[in-house]
Amino acid sequence: MYEHNMNIFPTVINSVCPCLFHKGVALCHVRMKPLTIARSLRGLHRRTWIQWRAVVNPTNPLELPQEVFAHQSPLPACDEVCFFSSDWADLQLPAQHRFPIDKYQLVREMLQEHFSVLPGPLATFQEVCSAHDVKYVTQIFTGMATDEMRRRVGFREAPMKAYVLRTLASLGATIAALRHTLSSGIWSGAVSGGTHHAFSDKGEGFCVFNDIAVAARLAQLEFGISSVLVIDLDVHQGNGTAQIFDGDDSVYTVSIHQK
Repeated sequence: MYEHNMNIFPTVINSVCPCLFHKGVALCHVRMKPLTIARSLRGLHRRTWIQWRAVVNPTNPLELPQEVFAHQSPLPACDEVCFFSSDWADLQLPAQHRFPIDKYQLVREMLQEHFSVLPGPLATFQEVCSAHDVKYVTQIFTGMATDEMRRRVGFREAPMKAYVLRTLASLGATIAALRHTLSSGIWSGAVSGGTHHAFSDKGEGFCVFNDIAVAARLAQLEFGISSVLVIDLDVHQGNGTAQIFDGDDSVYTVSIHQK
């Protein structure tokens, strides 16, 4: 099993504040002293940072907005509890498609009765590469995803550009929630996301990129977070998240599936 021992849950969950929650997933962090943070960035974290900074943007045959090739997506402008949505980007699925994509709009509308819900930004190429293989990310950004790749995910019917934009909007909403929480100490969340079936070099199960993994990596790279706990409460195992962090002791994954 990829998951770490469940015994860490009570210890870690009681010592963290704040947490980022979305789609049954909590990303929790523990802040540490500067010296400890500096030490934690050695080894794996330092190599990840160097590789991330060295990533070169691909060509743009899909004519995606130039903002997706910036180093990072825009920082959220919100000084209260707020959520970020992605349903503004239309995936353009057929009306009878088996994936109930309208649920994200319905959840957003319910949340708006009590909280601020802002459109999330588009994630950038650099941000996606913090947790995913550059070759795989390039295939998606350039519209070179094969029919088999898209069939494995489940959105083969969507137009390629809409496929990419909705994927980046979903990921961008989670990144915005992460930055809002860790920069302000205020609770936040993403209305969509939770794409835990996306592996480092492939997608499946309606998940192209793993927003949980990207958020965890950016928490480490941008905010010096030393340890991350991912609590996955979906009916299915977060197999993609587990694969991405397999062997990485800085990220603990707890998947409580089929319970």
